[in-house]
Amino acid sequence: MVLAPPLPPRGHPTGAGGAPPPFPPPPPSPPPQVLTNIALLIQKHSANVEKGRPLYKRWRFIFGFLLNTGSEIGLSAPASLFAPLALLAPLGGVAVVVNALLTRFGCVCGIKEKLSYLEWVATLCVMGGVALVAFSVSVNRLE
Repeated sequence: MVLAPPLPPRGHPTGAGGAPPPFPPPPPSPPPQVLTNIALLIQKHSANVEKGRPLYKRWRFIFGFLLNTGSEIGLSAPASLFAPLALLAPLGGVAVVVNALLTRFGCVCGIKEKLSYLEWVATLCVMGGVALVAFSVSVNRLE
């Protein structure tokens, strides 16, 4: 009597019988979250520079909106389908830290804001929380 190999659990990214999936899963969350941060900073720059213009003449705002929408639909949604929540939650905290650093050093559109002492402490607390969550998750539970 020959037994068939067990099927992967429901929702597992491999196909039936352990075959590889028809397409590679998208990257986890950081690229879409960083793109979203950049898009929102472009929109903020538009609000500062293109003040008083009608919305259809604010090309920076429209570009930021399309970049944000594209990254959320094209990257965040598929990444949420394939990545476990234990991976996505800490990466959301990383996105907050990246956004704080992008605005502090003026990497996008020259938007440069100073962080107060309390904001630096909060950023370090977020980084500590991300590290705690990332290192407390068992590898066996992610597989």
